[in-house]
Amino acid sequence: MRITPLPRQAWSVYLLILSIFFIVSCKKEQSFEAGKDAELGGTAVFTLVPSGNDCSDASTPGTYIVGKATTIAELVMITVNVTTPGTWTYKTAPVNGFSFAGSGIFDTPGDQLIALVASGTPAAAGTTSFPLKIGGIDCSFDIQVSTTGTDPQGDTYYKATIGGVNYTETVTVTNDYVALSGVSGSNDVSLNASIEHLTSPLPAGSTEMYIDKGIFKNYNTATEAQFKDFFAVNTYPYAPPATNAYQNGNGVIIDWVDKSGVKWSSFHATTVQPSGSSFKIVSIEEIRDPTGIYGLKVKMQFNCTLHKENSTETTVLTNGEMVGLFGKF
Repeated sequence: MRITPLPRQAWSVYLLILSIFFIVSCKKEQSFEAGKDAELGGTAVFTLVPSGNDCSDASTPGTYIVGKATTIAELVMITVNVTTPGTWTYKTAPVNGFSFAGSGIFDTPGDQLIALVASGTPAAAGTTSFPLKIGGIDCSFDIQVSTTGTDPQGDTYYKATIGGVNYTETVTVTNDYVALSGVSGSNDVSLNASIEHLTSPLPAGSTEMYIDKGIFKNYNTATEAQFKDFFAVNTYPYAPPATNAYQNGNGVIIDWVDKSGVKWSSFHATTVQPSGSSFKIVSIEEIRDPTGIYGLKVKMQFNCTLHKENSTETTVLTNGEMVGLFGKF
């Protein structure tokens, strides 16, 4: 299972195992209160789950830059306790030019994560505090807004020749492409980097690239040094055939979405990659976003055969290259 924010966690999303780095404080503020049908549009009743007086589990992935519109990569995730399952919606008031909102369905009672995605454009640098009021409990979470030029997504892209045609997508401030990072699994995990479009479904004529690298053992207790070592400059094998593409042992999986929205993958349930296929990491750069999230900007080069989803058709990928982000959440 690839978790990609509620959208994805990452620098951005997409991720449901988001133990991210944050600055949180509690205080009494007026905001929207969950648990009321008139405000929620449903029947869910839930409250915040603080640690003492501190809403300490709030996680705030993403990069916030003055004058740059927020994307689905910017969000806050926080634990709530559900007493009555049902539909929910929640939003914060706008602060410093942006706000957070989310909605969904709680199927069962108990502690659950919710994701609130940012919208708007930060107006000023510094610490921006957002109040939360859910189920009668008040707290706030802080977002660090930076000046321009500090975006770790800078210089991220993919390019490849696929079926004899050259493709490239580069992340810029204005083209709605983002470099995202994700984690699949619980403790022994697969790590994901992607160059993808913010719009779903994918706009016609656009493409996306995803790279998974697994398996990282004991991820939950790993140090930053161990995380970096997992991406050491070296060659790596492709994931071998298996029933489940993302639980098939050590290896790399490359997924590509073509201009018509069809997925192609280096992984196949019964077929190994042919001779001449290769994947190597050629450089790594340690980065840390304004909230303190540690990660790596990784340059990868690769050649492989791609298998069309739900088809026997294949195509050859050559001259593949991607600079993507892998975050240690």
